[in-house]
Amino acid sequence: MKNLKKICLSAMAAFALFAVPMCASNAVSVNATADDGASTGMTSVVEQSDETSPRAWIVNMSLNLYADSTSVRAEAKNDFTFPLSTVYTVVRLYSSATYTENISQMTLEAQNSIGDLDTGKSISATASIGGRERYWRAQLMYQADNGSLNYKETDTFHISANGTVLS
Repeated sequence: MKNLKKICLSAMAAFALFAVPMCASNAVSVNATADDGASTGMTSVVEQSDETSPRAWIVNMSLNLYADSTSVRAEAKNDFTFPLSTVYTVVRLYSSATYTENISQMTLEAQNSIGDLDTGKSISATASIGGRERYWRAQLMYQADNGSLNYKETDTFHISANGTVLS
């Protein structure tokens, strides 16, 4: 009887581990922050895409905007992907002299991409403030295992010529 109980519990645990995530849809969070954080550098590794890998059930990406005295940086991070998948990622940084929430009315200042952003890794795009007070907005585009493209954006932030967030 003890062995039957162990087998049943093991089977239930295996079911929960593999079947429950299949019911989950893509979970996406976007965090928009601005602070005086200095760039921590970027580590990225491009690996070959495995065409036979399964589609990701859960992709949790975050997007942040940082400003310091000389530059503005958009940073995208792959917080979690299950199962392990190829996540093509593009991060873009836009600015405008006037306030807008529409990036098509803004100027693309910087862009960076990677063929596979691994879980826990980040990618950033950085642009010089150039002594100009401007409005800044970041955009993230990502695609897991050649699936559909997903887009996320930060709010628009008003940043002074010396990197102070005004609104």
